Parts: sequence; structure tokens; C-alpha cells
Amino acid sequence: MKNILVVPDSLWGNDSGNRSTKFLLKTLASYGLNVSVFADNQNYNSGSSNFLKKNNINLCVRNPYRVRNQIFSYFENRNFNNALNKSKADCVLYFGTIVNKPSTKILIKNKIPYYYLPLTTEYYCLKDWAALEDGPCFKCIKGNYINAYKNDCIIDRGGHEALGVNKFLLFVKKAFERTISRKKILNADRVIAYSDSQLEVLELFGADINKSRKTPIFFDPSQLEKINTSDENYFVVIGQPTVAKGWHLIPEIIKKTKGAKFKLIIYRKHFADLFVKKYKLQPLIDEGVIEIISKLEEHEDVLEVISKSRGVIVSSIYPTTGEFALLESMGLSKPVLVFNSGIHKDIFTDRDNALISDIGDTQKFANDIMELNVNDLLWSRLSAGSLKAYNKLVNFDDFEESIKQIFKKT
Repeated sequence: MKNILVVPDSLWGNDSGNRSTKFLLKTLASYGLNVSVFADNQNYNSGSSNFLKKNNINLCVRNPYRVRNQIFSYFENRNFNNALNKSKADCVLYFGTIVNKPSTKILIKNKIPYYYLPLTTEYYCLKDWAALEDGPCFKCIKGNYINAYKNDCIIDRGGHEALGVNKFLLFVKKAFERTISRKKILNADRVIAYSDSQLEVLELFGADINKSRKTPIFFDPSQLEKINTSDENYFVVIGQPTVAKGWHLIPEIIKKTKGAKFKLIIYRKHFADLFVKKYKLQPLIDEGVIEIISKLEEHEDVLEVISKSRGVIVSSIYPTTGEFALLESMGLSKPVLVFNSGIHKDIFTDRDNALISDIGDTQKFANDIMELNVNDLLWSRLSAGSLKAYNKLVNFDDFEESIKQIFKKT
């Protein structure tokens, strides 16, 4: 295998998925592979051109995804076939979501092996991050999407029911996309994952784990190199304000915590206002216990908030695969507080390299915050443990040899 075509969700931007894709492409290219990427050119600029040229990566321009392509696939197939010919692909890596990826029929017909590395639970969950209020959800993992309709899972990424859209039609669209996409995963030559817990979920889905491989997380450590850390005695809560991210538990945790201050990063002010109103947080804001931070212009601004914190709360309760907010906090040696879900169960030991609570145990979570707020010895131990765990997760020292096994024909 020499020529690889990577099919990501998107490439140009500063979201975690974009940054992860760029690091993936750079990493593959650094091992002497001929790397091409099948991505749209939205937000393409001079910086994009420089990135491709510097890393010797070939761009095959993809037409924007449309759901109708799942039914009338002629134009998408032609676009994808052109990319395969241009890249002379020996294999294809689908990276991120699977719903919006081109059909695999061309690959199977031409005996081109393809692989899939998911970043979320989008492949079986209609709202992408599979969780209900009491924890991880697997109700739809076998394709019975009527559970998603019963549990009102037709929501947008801001955590609020989609407005101005017929709910039933949106349900049909999402369920149809995932039904079609199921075969893409189950027919893949190999599924790739970041952790044992992620592989367990893929196996429950039906993937052949005997053909699976694990890889370090595609996270670029260099973005943290110029960030100076300090302790300004507050706890950061970061992540989208959704149930899957555990934000419905945050108000209860804060109200049970005494003596600590919190900064809640909610990027869009509209959702911040809704969150404050829903959970009646204005009195705590007035008292100075909570500060809501929105409208951060650059990702470096987020890192600055994290870097000055006492600790970071990443409250996800879905089968998380390793969120960048978590990795950034660990890379900055910040103690992290999490629930025991997904990759958290694989990489953390309570009171050694993180503070871990059972999902829904808001009292322990609050107690941990209060202790960490005043216990410098605990803080030092967790800080060192957090950085050690981070270095293990993003260690690519042996990856050049591993890549031969990951992309070997099965």
C-alpha cells in the first residue's frame, strides 16, 4: 500500500474534527505515503494551499454532501471515482462520520480496501452522541430507530429541538441515512478505534473486531507548546451544552459545591442564555460563583481559559472516544473531573490521574471539586498523572510500524 485517499468530514476550519484531520494527513504523509484527501473546498484559502504544499498532500475536491445522493448517486459516484483515479488510491480511509461519506460500492467493485475510524457514535445514533439523561444509550445500535423517535432524539447540535422542521420527516431522513451507512461499516476491511471501549461499542454494532486495530489519537501536541499555565482558582466546564455531554448535571453539581468558582464555556450566546434560564443560574452568576464565557473568537482563547484554571470538568456521559477538550486539558497538566463513560474508563484511575464519578453521582463529583479546590497535594498528583496519561494517548513513536498492520489487506 502506497497511495491512500482519506475521506474526512471536512478539512478547512478550526473545529476539533478539522484539526484532527490535518494532523492525520500530516502523520500519514510523514511516513512516505502518497496522501490524497477527498474534501470540499469551502473556507479554502492561502493557508489551506500552504498546508497542502508543505505536507505534499493532494486535494481531490468533493461536491457538498446531499441526502439525495444516497438515492440518486450518479453524480456523487462520478465525483468519487474521479478522486480515486486522480489519487491512484490503493486504499481509502473514512475518517469521522459515516453518514455523509460516498458509497463504498465502487470500492468493493474495484477491490479497493477501505477502513473506517469513527470519532463519535454518529454511526448508530440519530443525534450523533448516544446518551439519554441516565447515561450511554444503545437502544438504536441494532438499527431499531423507532426508539430515537420515542425518546425525542431529533434535536440539533445545540441541544434543542429542531425548529421549523417537520420532526417525523427529519426522523425518516436520519434513520434512512444510518440504515444505508450500516453496510459501509459492516463491509469495511477494518475498523479502527482509539480505545478498547470504542471497540466494544463497534462490536456491539456488529463490526468484526477480529479485523480491528487501535491507534493513538490524532491530536497535534504542537498547538499547546506556546500556552503558559497558571492557577487562577476556578474550574472550567467545557463541551457542548447537551445531555450527551452531561451538561444537565452541571447545575446540580455546582449547587452542591461550596467554595469553588466556575467558568462555563458555551460558544454561542443564544444557547448560553437558554441554559442559564432553564436551570435558573442567574443568582449564582450574580454572586460570582458562575461566569458564562461566549463569543470566543479563536481556539487559542479557549486554551487560555483552560490554562489558567484549577481543574477542568468534562462531563460527557455518552461512549466518548476522546474529546479534544479533554486532551487539551490533560496536555496542559490540568486535573480533570469526568464520569466513567467511554474512553474515560480505559485511561483514568480515580485519584491517580483524574477524579472519576459514576454517571449521575453528582454528590461525589461536587465533593471531588471541593477537595481539589483546597488540597494542593492532590492537585499535584493529578496534574502529573493527567500529563502522563496524555503523553501515552498521543504517542506516535511506534506508529510507523503499526501503520503497516492497520492498512494491511485482510
